[in-house]
Amino acid sequence: IVVRDGSTGTKTIDNATADGSRAITFSGSFTLDDTVRVDVSADETTTFSGVISSDADADVEGIVKRGFGTMSISAANTFAGGMYIDEGTLNIASGGDLTSAANITIGSSSHNDGNGAAALQLASGASALDRTINVASGTGARMLSSAGNNSITGGINQNGNLTVSNSTGTLNL
Repeated sequence: IVVRDGSTGTKTIDNATADGSRAITFSGSFTLDDTVRVDVSADETTTFSGVISSDADADVEGIVKRGFGTMSISAANTFAGGMYIDEGTLNIASGGDLTSAANITIGSSSHNDGNGAAALQLASGASALDRTINVASGTGARMLSSAGNNSITGGINQNGNLTVSNSTGTLNL
């Protein structure tokens, strides 16, 4: 799938359907030529198991995660721009990697309507994050770590409340 620039308006991937909501899985590669917003309904998951990349000459601001469901990534992604978790949860599954993302922002950003309630979850076996994580002001952001050992080595800029929890194993900050 290729998300192309050149048209006006926000490019949105949304899992809502006329008869309710459902989970969606993208198993192939996904190329960004522009910023994309991923909307996931509450209690649902949209999974990207293929690599998310961007063209070298594309002006990509990144990916904006909206909706109160979960977006899960499980590949070594290479897209340019940042990762903005405005609502719901971004799950970095085993083998998942966001090392190419400029920064990861949890909570309110210029893309958010101010609702907050955002979380970054690291699954067991997720790659170490060496990107800066920004916690926006006025949010109740959460960072969750599943069983196993996970590391965040890029630093955390905390401008709002951040709750960090770890089930079993180690979360190195």
